[in-house]
Amino acid sequence: MSAVLRVAAAALILSGIALVIDVRAVWRLFDLRLLTAVILIQPAMAAAWLFAGWRFALLIPGRRPGILRACKALLLANGLNLVVPARIGEIVKATYLREHTGIPVEHGVAAIVTEKLQDFAVISAIGLVALGMLGLAGNPRIAIAAAAIGTIAVALLVVFRTRWERLLAALPKSLEIRLAPPLAGVASAMRDHRFWPALGAAAAVWALNFSGGWVLVSYQQIGELSLPQFAGLFSATLLAGAIPGLPGGFGAYEAAAVLVLTGFGFTPEAAFALGLTLHLGQIILGVLLAGAIAATESTGVAGLIRAATAAKGTATLQEPDGS
Repeated sequence: MSAVLRVAAAALILSGIALVIDVRAVWRLFDLRLLTAVILIQPAMAAAWLFAGWRFALLIPGRRPGILRACKALLLANGLNLVVPARIGEIVKATYLREHTGIPVEHGVAAIVTEKLQDFAVISAIGLVALGMLGLAGNPRIAIAAAAIGTIAVALLVVFRTRWERLLAALPKSLEIRLAPPLAGVASAMRDHRFWPALGAAAAVWALNFSGGWVLVSYQQIGELSLPQFAGLFSATLLAGAIPGLPGGFGAYEAAAVLVLTGFGFTPEAAFALGLTLHLGQIILGVLLAGAIAATESTGVAGLIRAATAAKGTATLQEPDGS
């Protein structure tokens, strides 16, 4: 039910955008130069996928998969997330590795959790940097606030890494019981020597995404953006697109683009066209590669279901009949 509500909310956002823009005016903005801009950034997107695969392989506990195999797992999950809501496709990363490498599903899930935490940290850092850059260009107090927030976040990260048990004990008992397992896993991952190279790889992934987006924005002719303005757009759209809703984040991503770009003087039509182009430029390569992999290899979901069904049947047979 919650997934349905999120889809409905995202659909409502798209409907709201459609009411305030002239669709024909948006369509007229798409030209050959815009298509060329999308093509130009694909080498950066390909490099980002390779770094993402390396990072995911590093985060797998115990035996690690190869980088190419990890990349395929990520691409399949990304492709599935474009057609199903609520990020359900994330589990395919774990099932694919189980099917093709024998890595336990729980190891894949642990890597997924740590991966998402790293992504959130890097994207939040980009947002703070953008806030600081915009503040320096306008109100220095904003830059000071961004620097203060970043300093506090780093301090909390250091404290959490070594003293998370004490922080947990300060919470109400009900929260302590619920949060203990995932926090223990995160703290353990942070103490692993592979966590920090993986965090560096995450930074490289988003730096490549940022660079590709900046190339697209610089090449297109819909409107001009400064680097600080693009940093604000980049962080806002990524955070909005990460909210589980419509498949692929469509709706929330474009709404964030319209909100930010109209604040920079763009018309709603130009803001929507540029936001949609940027979104497509970031996902098109992943869509094509995911389709090719899905057409030639098993995702592992069916195998996991069969194993779970067999295990349930075995347990049923072993139960005493009570006679």
